[in-house]
Amino acid sequence: SLNEYICLEEYRATKGDTYYFCDFTPTKEGVIFDLSYNDVSIRQIKNIIDTHVDSTKSTIFDEMMSEPNVFEKYKNNNRKLKRKIKSMQDKYPINKDIIEESYAKQYLKLICNCIYKKVDETDERKKEIAYKSFHALALYLEEKGVTGIIYPCTRTNKIKGKNLVLFNKYDAEPIESSIKLISYRTLAPSMFFFYAKF
Repeated sequence: SLNEYICLEEYRATKGDTYYFCDFTPTKEGVIFDLSYNDVSIRQIKNIIDTHVDSTKSTIFDEMMSEPNVFEKYKNNNRKLKRKIKSMQDKYPINKDIIEESYAKQYLKLICNCIYKKVDETDERKKEIAYKSFHALALYLEEKGVTGIIYPCTRTNKIKGKNLVLFNKYDAEPIESSIKLISYRTLAPSMFFFYAKF
C-alpha cells in the first residue's frame, strides 16, 4: 500500500530487511496542524476568494433581475440604482472568513514551499541541515499547543504523499490486531497516505 511505501521511504529502509506495520488509534483529543500543501497551487488557493466573490455578485444580480420592470425602475435614476446595489451588498456581504482563510493558506503554502524540500541526503550532517527548518517549525508549534503535523513526503517528488507526525508518542496507541510484517523488496507508489512516527 502507499502507506507502507512512504513509511519505508521516510525510514530509509534497506531492501532485504523486514519491518512491522500497524494501525494506530488516538488516546486523546488534540490539535493537528495541516501543512501538506504539496498537492495544491497558490492559484488554486487564491481561486477560493474569486469563486466566493463571483458567487456573491451572481446572487445579487439574480435577485435584482427578478424584480418586475427592473430596467424601467432604475433606467433614469442612478441614485436609486446605487442605493439598491448598496442595500443588496449589505444583504449579501463578502464573507471575511473566506478571505482570511485563503490568505492564511497562501502564507502556509509559501512557508511549506521553503521548508519541505526533497531530502535524499545520506550523510548524517547534511541530513541534519536539510531537516533543520522543519525541526524549528515543529518545536515552535509544539510550544503553542499543537499535537502534531501533517506534512508532505520529503523523500520523493513522484507522489503526493503525506505524513502525520505526533509530538508525543503516547497520544496514540497501536491496534494489536493490525500488526503485520513486511519484507522490503520492491516499491510501487500509489496516490495518498498517512504515516505516524513514534
